Parts: sequence; structure tokens; C-alpha cells
Amino acid sequence: MKKILISMMLVAGIATAYAADVTTRAKITLGSSAITVRESADLSDAEDSGYDAVVYGSTNIAVIANSKKWAEWGTNDLEGVVIEFTPAAENVSFAFSNVKGDLYLLDKQDNSRTKIVAGATYDFTVEASQVGVAQANRFAISKIAGPEFCFNYNKLTVKGYAGKTLKVMKGADVVVAEKTLSDNEEFDLSAQSGRLVVTFDGKEYQIDANPAVTEVKP
Repeated sequence: MKKILISMMLVAGIATAYAADVTTRAKITLGSSAITVRESADLSDAEDSGYDAVVYGSTNIAVIANSKKWAEWGTNDLEGVVIEFTPAAENVSFAFSNVKGDLYLLDKQDNSRTKIVAGATYDFTVEASQVGVAQANRFAISKIAGPEFCFNYNKLTVKGYAGKTLKVMKGADVVVAEKTLSDNEEFDLSAQSGRLVVTFDGKEYQIDANPAVTEVKP
């Protein structure tokens, strides 16, 4: 009996330590169904995380990953995790609970980001034709609070502008060919010097890579 008790205590200790490694977590409920997402540096994907649970039968909310539907998903990077939902009416409400860390719900319909806060809800509407139909193209989990477009230490960072276009030129030379952006982009321009022109969403911005620094001595 003592051996069994010791074994159970060891298992409980391992489970507690493992759970402590989770840096961010959130539960999102829709009607009678819910999903839980977790992030930890120790997780590679849900299939070896110990948190996975494939959704069998009908459900009105799920994580879509690895070509499957999941009620729980653990990973080392939650950025861009897709949420599928099936609305029962035109008025829909997600409820948030069991939250740890900073996560945001990305609504691709208007590119808005709402912080996931325990006890809060996200209320929205769908078209009448979408009622009863699984929707997997509207919502995703994000770790990005809001749009960001900045140039710092020779790195051009663009976050939250998925679908916009960007290119970088130095005179007539192409530095970054025009591309359609994902939700999180970073361009290392440290190999450049002098004035560059960034065309972002049709507007031009001038930046200076590796600017000359004049030493000032007292």
C-alpha cells in the first residue's frame, strides 16, 4: 500500500510541475462546447503534450490543427491557432475563462483584436446563411496586442497587417520584393545602408538603415 501511495504522490508531483510550465492558457466556450488552448516551451504539438482531446461527434467550437478538430490544444506557439465555430443563431457569444497570460482573439472580419479576459465575452453576429454551418476562416488566437509598424535597430517589424502589401527599395534597387504580408513579419535590413523607401499598403515611408553616427565628446 505504501508503494502505491508513493507512486501516486510522484505522479501528482510530476503533473503539477508539468502544468506549471504552461505560460499562457485560455478556455473559450460557445453554448455547450468549449476549447482550451495552452502554450509552453516544452510542447511541440497537442499529440504529445498530454493535453490533447480529439473532438468526436458534433460540436459547435473546436481548434483546427493537423487536419483534425480538437477540444484541447497544446503547443509551443499559439500564434495563429485557428478556431472553428458553428453558430446556432445570428447572434453569437464566446465566453472566456481559465485565462493565464496575454492572449487575444483575432477577428479576421475586421482585423480587430480583443484581449481574452476571464469572465468577459465576445459578442458578434453572423449572416443568416452561416447559421448551422461550420466557420473556420474568421477567428484565430494571437499573442499580438494590436497592429505594429516600426523600424528599430535596422529591423522592420510589421504585425497585425495580414493581407497588406509591402516592398522596400533603395533607389532603383529592390531590397525586399513586393509581398503580401502575413500577420507577423520582420525584415532584417542590417545589410543595407542609407535611405530606403518602404511602400506599405500603397503609402511610401523613408527610413535610414545603419545611419552615420556623429560622436559627441564633452
